[in-house]
Amino acid sequence: MIERFSSLGSWFGRVLLFGLVSLLGQQSALAGNLYDTASGDLVIPIIRLEDNTAYMAIFQRVSEEPPVWGASEFTPVSVSSRTEGVYTEQTASLWVPEINVGDVLYSLNFNVTQGCGFDVCLQADAESVVNNGRYGAAVYTTPLSSGSTFSCSSCHAMTEEDGFASDGFRRPGHPLKNANLRTSYKNGQFTEFLDAVNTCVTEWMNSTALEETDTDWINLLNWLQDQNDSDSAELVEVDIVEPPVNVVGGDVENGRDLFNTRCIVCHGFDGEGTQLAPKITGFDLSLEYIAQRTRTSGLTDSSTYSGLTGGVMPFWGSNRLSDPELLDIVAFVSTGAESGVMMANDDPLVNTETGCTSTSSKIGQTAALSTLFHAVSGTATIIDDCTIDLTDFRFDGGGIDVRIYVGNDGRFFEREGGFAISGDLVGISYFNNTLRLTLPPDRTLDDFNSISVWCVAVGVSFGTGFFN
Repeated sequence: MIERFSSLGSWFGRVLLFGLVSLLGQQSALAGNLYDTASGDLVIPIIRLEDNTAYMAIFQRVSEEPPVWGASEFTPVSVSSRTEGVYTEQTASLWVPEINVGDVLYSLNFNVTQGCGFDVCLQADAESVVNNGRYGAAVYTTPLSSGSTFSCSSCHAMTEEDGFASDGFRRPGHPLKNANLRTSYKNGQFTEFLDAVNTCVTEWMNSTALEETDTDWINLLNWLQDQNDSDSAELVEVDIVEPPVNVVGGDVENGRDLFNTRCIVCHGFDGEGTQLAPKITGFDLSLEYIAQRTRTSGLTDSSTYSGLTGGVMPFWGSNRLSDPELLDIVAFVSTGAESGVMMANDDPLVNTETGCTSTSSKIGQTAALSTLFHAVSGTATIIDDCTIDLTDFRFDGGGIDVRIYVGNDGRFFEREGGFAISGDLVGISYFNNTLRLTLPPDRTLDDFNSISVWCVAVGVSFGTGFFN
């Protein structure tokens, strides 16, 4: 083996320039290719030769400038891995598809030589270094865009036992362990795992669809594959159902316990709210409204799901939450109404001077806010070149980071040109009030044609209007 392998050469070279961080001790030896900054050792758990034999080697750093590593002892291994280094004898090169560098993955090609005092010497082809992006676990737990606080882990645990994840909670989505091994997804609509993932990415996480070459996708898929413990996986049924016609009779105390093991992931303990979802208890919401939102929340124009009624809260199918459980949760959430901070009705805003010019042809245009969520209504009127008055404004004060946004054609994400013209409105109840809103100094009336009461954290409109 060593005689054959000694024709390899010198490879890992200038990789230190990219700030390798030690991952030894964080993963098992066969989990990936690791560099130990303390000792300078490089561990390649699996090096596959052209005759399909494989070996593990620990390379010692021979010199720092140029950085060279060498090894003389190789241990035969019978395992295989997507991260294994592959040696090509014709080019005397070793391709390593992944090297873990903290929370970043790199791909590297190494030239293999002799002459460093070891049987095999390795020096990196610096021009071959490819940054493969974030570590897969971080992609799973981190929002993909600034337009949403959701990540994959918000709705999907990796594993469950008796229906619950290791943290004691049940999420609306099925667990992801072995998910990439399913033969179809979304009740047979897709055969490719990436297509199923992109439904979540675009419709729930408010991000752009991932491509096969995107580093986020490469790292997420690789990490999920590392978690697999089977060669196959059962199909998952997505069961969007209407709530029962009669939603009364639930048990409040049992509903509280159920809420704090299901809905708590996003809405927090007792529904007090988190960065993922707003406070939901204490608003005296109707039973029917709570039940409908729980069962059918989601984009009404979803390309994957039918029967959804709006919003970006993940719906709960009947195989994730039974009807009796739903009724108990409805009873708990609907209990009681808290007295919030009320905005006074006599705001002296309309008759004050704004200090703005009045040259735009859009002055006088109005936009009536639709009522989508949180009892929003009102009429926006363009007063002058930098002022909008929002009259008869109603809003119950719920949500997380809710502001008045303007944008074009009902699109309010900042990546689509939307921007805020108010501060955070959460916690203040408005009832037929008037708000005077001023454009930022670098914006004009030509920058938008629509207005929204916009929940920034989850990227959903509570009420939208179009100026005409």
